[in-house]
Amino acid sequence: MRQTTIRAIRTAIALLAVLGALVAGMAACLPERGGPAAEPAAVFEQQSATTFLRQTAVAVTTVGAAGAATGSGSSSYICGHLHAMYLDFTASISATTDITISQASPALNALVLTNNYTDTWYYPARQQAGGTGSAISGAYDRLPVCDTLTVSVAESTAMAPVVTVYLYWGE
Repeated sequence: MRQTTIRAIRTAIALLAVLGALVAGMAACLPERGGPAAEPAAVFEQQSATTFLRQTAVAVTTVGAAGAATGSGSSSYICGHLHAMYLDFTASISATTDITISQASPALNALVLTNNYTDTWYYPARQQAGGTGSAISGAYDRLPVCDTLTVSVAESTAMAPVVTVYLYWGE
């Protein structure tokens, strides 16, 4: 009986040691402990929110001569997949308007339009690649973004705003 009790106590101590190591390992990953998840608070809040789809609007004002006006605007920080974009141009815009929606790092163009001034929806996607880096025919996936997006306008009309881009993104 005495040996059984001693064996049970040793087993309980070993289990407590394993549990303690597990808890210590998990605590090292918490942001307030400076572990791997230590990121700006706004990023952490966006990733932990329960809302699946978010909307961010970017209004761009252009300055310059008619047909040559330029301008740009940036979104707030986005971390997730870019599902859709709606471009809402103001009336009497130049037919030569060029739009580029891009991410700085890593460099990525989400949308490039030339001579476009039509209010419409776009659904960006990227072609998938196989294990050798070659494109997989017909296989596309959502566009991952973890940065601010810049909307650049060129060859347009001077207006405030010339275009408002609505970005729909989420998990």
